[in-house]
Amino acid sequence: MTKFAACIRYADIDENYSNLLTLPMVLVDRAEVDAPGYSDKLEYVQIIPYIQVMDNDSEKILSYLRGSGGGEARLIDKRSIGFGGHVDRISHLGNVDTLTTETLRELEEELGIKPTAQLYTDIESAFTNTQYNTFHIFNSDVDAVHIGICLTIRINVNDITKLEKGIILDPQWHTLNELKQLSETQTELFENWSRVAIHLL
Repeated sequence: MTKFAACIRYADIDENYSNLLTLPMVLVDRAEVDAPGYSDKLEYVQIIPYIQVMDNDSEKILSYLRGSGGGEARLIDKRSIGFGGHVDRISHLGNVDTLTTETLRELEEELGIKPTAQLYTDIESAFTNTQYNTFHIFNSDVDAVHIGICLTIRINVNDITKLEKGIILDPQWHTLNELKQLSETQTELFENWSRVAIHLL
């Protein structure tokens, strides 16, 4: 079955990536944009919500070990602070609704967090008011064809009702200082995007 990803035309993105959410999104066959060598022409880039989860009370951030169920061999057994994934549907209400809806879906799938109206409002507001960071790294062909939109949401620990089987393993809560220290002293512990995200927090 064909898998699609929401993409933006790379040539339309401004130097600071500040216009991302104003540009038209289109669904593109992932087999095309993930193909070896595609980054050489880089017509479209895939937009990935990369969500950090913070506990309201302790202000600690959740990390986990990536399991084999995710299917991406390069990420297996790496720690991550990012939840979310490819966007495979586009809302007629626009990019903010697309990213908010897909973020809620991923949080429910991965952590069992219920998509309440309040959580929708919080995430929608963060996207609308640019309360997020954007990163685009070129360490590999895979990184080059993806842009991460890094957003922190606050929850109560009890909002997490499950862990996605085979994908979300060994959850741990860390202070920001702990994450930075781990990232600096154990350089292979975290996946590439998480190392970037930790220093954007």
